[in-house]
This record gives sequence, structure tokens and C-alpha cells, in this order.
Amino acid sequence: MRISQVRIPVANRKWQRFLANPYVQHAELASCFEGDPRFLYRLEPEAADGLATLLVQSNTEPRWIASDLLGQLSPQMRASKEFALGLTTGTVLRFRVRANPTVKRDGKRRAVIGETSLVEWLERKLGAIGARLCGAVVIPEGPLRAARSEPHGRRSMTFSSVRFEGEVEVVDPEMFRLGVEAGIGSAKAFGFGLVSLARR
Repeated sequence: MRISQVRIPVANRKWQRFLANPYVQHAELASCFEGDPRFLYRLEPEAADGLATLLVQSNTEPRWIASDLLGQLSPQMRASKEFALGLTTGTVLRFRVRANPTVKRDGKRRAVIGETSLVEWLERKLGAIGARLCGAVVIPEGPLRAARSEPHGRRSMTFSSVRFEGEVEVVDPEMFRLGVEAGIGSAKAFGFGLVSLARR
């Protein structure tokens, strides 16, 4: 698994459309992974020194030059490295994930609301990939809107964005590794589902 970090100037007008629109983010990143479209990404909420951070998780090294926008950044603004989880049963890790918590009702996806329901949703998702939630802070981020132009007009979508931060215990290392690689929840193409892990 490979983790890449991209620093983006938030005050630059050229980049503001990218930062504001998940459709644009996904399209630019997809061009960097033409041979292997399986990637996850997350735009971090913090910005420092006028730079936003975009995290990208992938199986292959991104080919930045294939993106009209990302290819313009200097090499110093892009870092990429192999990342081995090294998981064992019982390991407790800190985590962060931006998710689009939904449930299917009447054939439609509906947003999960309320802190208790959100924590229960996260517990189910983590349990399904071989982990146990030890505790989490729920940070609602409000609606996330994505839009793109199409031949017959403009298509837009709105997603419920919630950030979870806390600790998780590994129950099944291999299942958890595969689950982290795949991401959790829906709308992964729009910046959701990437689970960041760190030692306590």
C-alpha cells in the first residue's frame, strides 16, 4: 500500500475549484492511476502556511504528470511512500476517517443522523472488517457538494460528511488490512472512506 501527500496552495485561484469540488478532485486523481483505478483520498480539514493537504492511498505510485493540475506542482509539494501496516491481533491504533454514513431504505441511500446512530454505524463498519471500536469523537462536517457539467446541463450531488477520530483494536489482522485498503462506507470516489492509522 502506498500513501501520498500533496500540498495545495489554498489562496491560488487556479486551485480553489479543485479544493471545492470532489468531482474535479476525483477526475484529476484518476488520471494519475490509469492502470489501476483503485485509490482512496481525503482532503484534510487543517491547513497550515496557506497549504491544504490531500492524502491519497493507492496500490501503485501515482503518475502526477498525467494530471493537468497535480502535474503542475513542484516535486517538493508531493511526497509518496510505501506504507506497511504491520498489524497483529490486539493492536490498538489511533484512526481518522471521513465517511459518508448511509443506510439503504426503500432502495435509496439515506444519511445516518444523530451521534449515537453514527457511532453504531461506525462500529458495524469496523466490525465487518475485523476491528473493534474502542472510542470515537464524531465531528459532523455538514453537506459536501459535488458538481460537473454534462451535455444536457449540470449534474450535482450532495453528501453527508462526518469525520470520526478515535482508537480501534485489531481483531483479525488480515481482514482489517483488506478493509483498510478498500475503505469504508459509500461515496469513496468523492473523498470518503480512507482510514488513516497511527500508533498510540
